[in-house]
Amino acid sequence: MFKRQLGISIYPEHFSKEETIEYLEKCSNNGINNVFMSLIHLGSSPDINIINLYKEMFLFAKKLGYYVILDITQETLNFLNIKINNLEKFKEMGISCLRLDAPLLPKEVADATYNEADIDIQINISNNDNFITNVIDYKPRKQNLFGCHNFYPLKNSALSFERFIISTKRFVDLGIHTSAFVGSKFGKKGPQKYEVSDLVSVESIRGLPLRTQAKILFSTNLISTVLVGNQPMSNEEIKQFSELLHLKKYEFDIKIEDNISINEKSILEYNNHFWRGDAGSDFVRSTWTRVDFNCEIEPNNIKKILNKGDVCIINSNNAHYQKELIVILKDNYTELGNSVNYIGNIMEYDLSLLDLLEGWDKFKFRGV
Repeated sequence: MFKRQLGISIYPEHFSKEETIEYLEKCSNNGINNVFMSLIHLGSSPDINIINLYKEMFLFAKKLGYYVILDITQETLNFLNIKINNLEKFKEMGISCLRLDAPLLPKEVADATYNEADIDIQINISNNDNFITNVIDYKPRKQNLFGCHNFYPLKNSALSFERFIISTKRFVDLGIHTSAFVGSKFGKKGPQKYEVSDLVSVESIRGLPLRTQAKILFSTNLISTVLVGNQPMSNEEIKQFSELLHLKKYEFDIKIEDNISINEKSILEYNNHFWRGDAGSDFVRSTWTRVDFNCEIEPNNIKKILNKGDVCIINSNNAHYQKELIVILKDNYTELGNSVNYIGNIMEYDLSLLDLLEGWDKFKFRGV
């Protein structure tokens, strides 16, 4: 895996120049350092004024320190009068990486990774075909070869989670950096003329909070860069998204009961929660709280029926396991009786993240 990175997408023709500049600056100030742009949707003979606007934004983003990704096809190369074997003009424009939406022949892609301008070459992951292995056959310069998923504006058209894992793993197993898209609920602009939100790579994350979408992609340990596909994010989304640069473990948003004790709160906020390696199927067990805390957990907030995502702490009615934190994995669960205190529940939008947790994985909670 590569170091975690975050990115945005911009579509300058849909906004004033000032709005795009302000958005780039705001995101850069929050540690977001990748920007995705595309010329494909502009067609074979685009308005020269729009092209010049894009070129201005390429250079401005580069000046701010962005890694600038440009999505192109052969048609794009034709109207820019650039050959794939001479990418110096793209370097002059401020481009860091070319994403080949409709790739060339495998040998041409491999050869392009040796370009004198040192521009990275990115190809599509989502097709889940043997194109990448064919490129590898021609010995590309792998540090200049990247993979990136598509985004899918049409509801129910994005990849299934299973297909996403399979196709991404092809690239990761070859040591290639990977990227994928999440969607802002606030932003309504993409490459299309009409309004669109949730430009995502994976269908199951569509409609979830932006932070949760990104957490799910990063939790696969297969994606290194997460890009927001639509423009713009809200200020709150920028804040929530940028904080993921520093998140080192699974994070679950939780609605906490009002009347939990100080000891229960301390256990909930413990900084070394992890699921025991001998993981069961009924609940997640974080057991080191039994060792690190010297306190009594009096019975409190007893619930006869627990459901998936409920967070509990074993109380003094089961003295041996007292202080152990558990997360329920089944609905209508009644096996624990009066031995656990209900602390709160993981928010519904984060339950799919709970499905990805495995033994030895570290996790934390974030009160909402």
